[in-house]
Amino acid sequence: MIDAAPVNIVHALSRALQAHPYRLRFTEPKARIMPSKTKIHNRMLEAFESPKDKARRVKRELLDAGASLYGLLKSESRYLPKVLHENEYIEAAIYGQHNSSSAMMIATDERIVYLDKKPMVEMFDEVSYEVISGIEFDIHTFFATIVLHTPVRNYEFKYVNLHCAEKFARHIEKHRLEREPKDYEPLIELLPPRPKMRPLAPNTELKDMAGYYWLPTEEAERLKVQQTIT
Repeated sequence: MIDAAPVNIVHALSRALQAHPYRLRFTEPKARIMPSKTKIHNRMLEAFESPKDKARRVKRELLDAGASLYGLLKSESRYLPKVLHENEYIEAAIYGQHNSSSAMMIATDERIVYLDKKPMVEMFDEVSYEVISGIEFDIHTFFATIVLHTPVRNYEFKYVNLHCAEKFARHIEKHRLEREPKDYEPLIELLPPRPKMRPLAPNTELKDMAGYYWLPTEEAERLKVQQTIT
């Protein structure tokens, strides 16, 4: 038989809890309304880019710049993600022989980067678009030669891919034209407006106009000669 004492005790406790004025009530928690805080700025945070994603993006941008499979396998191309800043994008790139060494030059939306990466040596140089004085672009049979002129030094690249060289030269020339100061203005806008001359009233004697010297006409000379004779 089952002992009925424990069952009776449980029922008695449940009835006592229900009759107690401070019995427990299980209700759903109410949603708290937090006070609204003013935002410091409305700028959206840029998404974080992992090193692997950055390396993939750099490879895609090099392909868009015209790089071949050999250009993607260069040590400069693999080291390039470490050189570029956050949210800096490649717009043009060339690679070839520079001073008897294989190097690469990349034009981004912020600057121009010269990179020569060797197993134990790294040569890095940064050039601003404002200091570029000109660019030479010579096309040969299968390759091209690019010479970038700056006040400090000239960067000459030989045996450059034709597709990359053409895009690089067009990009540099475009930036030079956009950043070139336009300090000339039409002369008609610089000169002050000329005052309008008031027309002479009819039957106005010229002798009453002070400040002007008028040469006598032939009729006045003839009358003057006749008066002296008489």
